[in-house]
Amino acid sequence: MSAVTGDLLLSLTTFVAAFASGLAGFAFALIASGIYLYVLTPAKRYRWC
Repeated sequence: MSAVTGDLLLSLTTFVAAFASGLAGFAFALIASGIYLYVLTPAKRYRWC
């Protein structure tokens, strides 16, 4: 395997790993915010406004 092929493979796998990590973080944020908004009452939820 040449150096260019190795670099390209490393770049591609790094991109795929970063993309998967971003999707997992986004999914966690959706689930966590759903639980957070369910637990808080509306008065506590909008106190910052």
